Amino acid sequence: MVAILGTALNLTVAFLEAATPVEIDVTASGVLVVKQPLEFASAPLLMDAAWEASGDGGSSRYLFACLVSGDGLAALISGNPEVVVTAQIEWTPTGEDAPRRSHPFSLTIINSYFQPGDTPPLVPNPARTVPYYADVIGLTGGGATKLDGIPTVSLSVRTQVEVIVNNGEYDQRRRFLLYADPGDADVENEPAGIIIPDDRSAENLKTWKEIA
Repeated sequence: MVAILGTALNLTVAFLEAATPVEIDVTASGVLVVKQPLEFASAPLLMDAAWEASGDGGSSRYLFACLVSGDGLAALISGNPEVVVTAQIEWTPTGEDAPRRSHPFSLTIINSYFQPGDTPPLVPNPARTVPYYADVIGLTGGGATKLDGIPTVSLSVRTQVEVIVNNGEYDQRRRFLLYADPGDADVENEPAGIIIPDDRSAENLKTWKEIA
């Protein structure tokens, strides 16, 4: 069984008697748990505590559904193309006190090139002396369409950019220069023409300043 990181896992289960699918009578919904192999007491990587039953008789099926995501799974698969984890199902037939459990089975999780926070790269127009970011239509607010959302970690100090933003009445062409700052900038009360990058940190002290 294979699932891709960040997508929905849909596992449909049938119960067999003498190799024939049957409907089962249970006191509560079945449970699916997924953990690292041999890590029996660890926190689940994935879990669905309520299957969805459909059909009746020999056509009865039981669907588990969950998102293949979470901090534990992300840490486990980080830097790897895939990981193999172990899953198990539990259910309690009506009239029985103890639950029944399936044999553990393997589940391969494939890493994904789609990751949370992915945004299109901001590519300047090479035909201009000063890079022009056509996608940037505002100065603050973060994200790919705002100047403060442009990643600056890889940009050198004195980098210039040109953007066109609307002042409420008409479009304005504005040019900014990336300065090194001493780390004491008040990000809550910056004067006009000063833009604090979202990725500014103690290791990346840079500030956009508007220039003529």
